[in-house]
Amino acid sequence: SGEGEYEKGTTAVVTASANSNYIFGGWTDTGALVCTGSVYSFQVDKNTTLMANFFLKTSDCGKLISKYKNNTALQSAMGNIRSKVANNARLEYTYTASDSGTLEFFQGTDTYTHYDYSNFSSYDFIIHNHPSGIPILSGSDLYGLYLSIVNNKGHIGTRMIVQTDNGTMSAEIEDVSVFLKFCDEHFAGDNNIETYDSDFKKEIMEQATATQSKTIEYINKAINYFQQNGLKVAFCFGDSASQDWAYAKYTNNIMSFYDCLTNI
Repeated sequence: SGEGEYEKGTTAVVTASANSNYIFGGWTDTGALVCTGSVYSFQVDKNTTLMANFFLKTSDCGKLISKYKNNTALQSAMGNIRSKVANNARLEYTYTASDSGTLEFFQGTDTYTHYDYSNFSSYDFIIHNHPSGIPILSGSDLYGLYLSIVNNKGHIGTRMIVQTDNGTMSAEIEDVSVFLKFCDEHFAGDNNIETYDSDFKKEIMEQATATQSKTIEYINKAINYFQQNGLKVAFCFGDSASQDWAYAKYTNNIMSFYDCLTNI
């Protein structure tokens, strides 16, 4: 509601209401996300066409938005990490969060620390930053997700979220048996993490650049690799709202992004 004509300089208020089987994802203006809340107010200074984006709760985007949008612990963790990085970008920081709102902090450490979350309570998310670059899961990240399963703290659907100044990647365990087999082969004793990282960079990230088009190319390659090994991956450019997510789809040997709110 709220559509119609407004005088220039006045405030327009629009409200989105989802049916029972749908969830509201956000308001977009010519493809750009402007508000993730159901109520959006703005000053009218030009003709504006807004789109209210709704998703079936059972769809990929619906599930993603359901898990992310209303989880205050998760949103706090992502915001806290950005604040900590602003104060000291050299360190990596980690939180775990649950769907119920439980939040735990793992002290920031130097890079390339191998994380073991077995002392934490059960959780649905592991939120973690990389100091810079493209937000793609490292060997340490995969090993941490692996430990969450073997120590019975994580589960199918547990997500590892990696943030950098360029974006955010979320990896969800989709096929436990495939993922555990992959980890057993690569991380039998965590001394092999460095070997994995070296091989991954040579095969996947050899020519990665800072440009967005090249970033997508290498994210495509990484996501394809992760999907083959039991993970389901979503990606978001930027780290502000962390709501404008794109799922990677691999169909007929072609990798493409299905963006929940805008076009990549």
